[in-house]
Amino acid sequence: MAGAAAGHADTYPRQPVDVLHYHVDIEFDENFGYDATVRADVRLLAPELREIRFDLEGPTVQDVRDEAGPLSWTHDEGRLTVALRAALPREGIVSVSVHYTGRPDGRALVARPNAHGQQVLFADNWPEGARRWLPTVDHPSDKATVSFSVTADERFDVVAPGQLVKTRSLSDRRRLTVWSEPVAIPTYCMVIGLAEFEVTRIGAARGVPLSLWVFPSDADAAAQMFSRTALMLEYFADRLGPFPYAKLAQVQSTIRYLGMENASAIFYAETELQGPDVDEFPVAHEIAHQWWGNSLTPADWDDLWLSEGFATYFDALFYEHVDGPETLPRRMAEGKKEILELKDPGAVVDPAITDPQHKLTSIVYRKGAWVLHMLRHRIGDEAFFAALREFYQTHAGGNATTADLRQVLEGHTSQPLEAFFDQWLRRSGVPELHVTWGWDAATRQAVVEVEQIQSGDPYEIPLQIAFHIGGEIEKRTITLRRTRDEARVSLPAPPTAMEVDPETWLLHVATVTRRAPTSARLSVESELSGK
Repeated sequence: MAGAAAGHADTYPRQPVDVLHYHVDIEFDENFGYDATVRADVRLLAPELREIRFDLEGPTVQDVRDEAGPLSWTHDEGRLTVALRAALPREGIVSVSVHYTGRPDGRALVARPNAHGQQVLFADNWPEGARRWLPTVDHPSDKATVSFSVTADERFDVVAPGQLVKTRSLSDRRRLTVWSEPVAIPTYCMVIGLAEFEVTRIGAARGVPLSLWVFPSDADAAAQMFSRTALMLEYFADRLGPFPYAKLAQVQSTIRYLGMENASAIFYAETELQGPDVDEFPVAHEIAHQWWGNSLTPADWDDLWLSEGFATYFDALFYEHVDGPETLPRRMAEGKKEILELKDPGAVVDPAITDPQHKLTSIVYRKGAWVLHMLRHRIGDEAFFAALREFYQTHAGGNATTADLRQVLEGHTSQPLEAFFDQWLRRSGVPELHVTWGWDAATRQAVVEVEQIQSGDPYEIPLQIAFHIGGEIEKRTITLRRTRDEARVSLPAPPTAMEVDPETWLLHVATVTRRAPTSARLSVESELSGK
């Protein structure tokens, strides 16, 4: 659990255990009722530990045991508490097997006909759905490897994270399918999908086999939607490091989200591959999650932006790469518009929101991406991308916090970033600027006055401005620190117009007014630098 902080912002009750591996053995009857046994291999992080608590809501527990036989247990209010046979030393490992029965609950494990009337079943674990059909320590800070042995009607293909170990036909017209993921992943990625898929191999990227698992009627749309899968994977690998898993399956499903980034087996809502306007949204976002969220996983729900904000920004970076530099400002402007339309925007990191489902907002996605965009501009491309690559590679396969990110970034620049992180991540709203400007003919200077009119303290921000002089543009950056800042800019000729943030590097709202100022009114200097 590298990178986990000593204190925790979210309310999940930690316990001194580290689940190393889950083996899920699950059998479905013809109506998708299931009989399952999950073995959890658990490392104990404190001496003399006498019990382990698993999250489990809904299924009926039949039996709990370790290698020596039955164990005492209680199952109440979504917690399965297992009494250990003996007090083991710190770093001791115990294997606990839970036998239980249940039926799909329609939320985390959903069995229903798809749009074509075919019966299907999909797990939909995010954020805390694993506990509704699997006994787990259901929190992203406790990642584990996982294997699935799934027995179901032989007409179903079964997909899951990891590598396909085997399939075997059984004598009762059922089939056993075994998948194994040897890389630790969060429980929200531990999913299965059962359907009569059309499975298509679409080559490989950087040695990673690529495949499509779709409903046969939608195969042509899938070929269109996922045609740039290899290009996306290669771009992210070049930026960050090798793809973290042994395969990448793109899976059509009946989940409630447009896309869910399950490690190495991404699920997409079936409607994304249906209708006349099929495009590749949100494919790049979900592939970016394989690095941001799945491999490097937030240690705390309050750090969710390390997953969603990063995937959103790297989605935009991919399109900047393939469609040209003008694409990124347009996508950032679209994100800004979405943020500003929110009635109660909140903060990116907001401990007051304790339900992770309620953290899944445009603030975490869009403003999180904007934080990265502004950091990129502040420290420069070379330092920014080198820092993110180091941050990812340091915490790949484990967990990380916002503090870990800041530490790595500060190692690549001489600038302290604590104030930046506080004002952009922990503060709601955005800077609201009233900008007035005019020309002082006596001094041949443009005079710019900026008032911050948002509630609360003024932001410390670099504001880029651009003056239009004939067919030329003169750019400067004013560093704002106060409620009112004023600056003079020497220019070769009177400007005909002035723009604020012409390259779209600052998340803000601004009104710009031109007027003829009086020199005597200007007494406070702001820092100026050419850009």
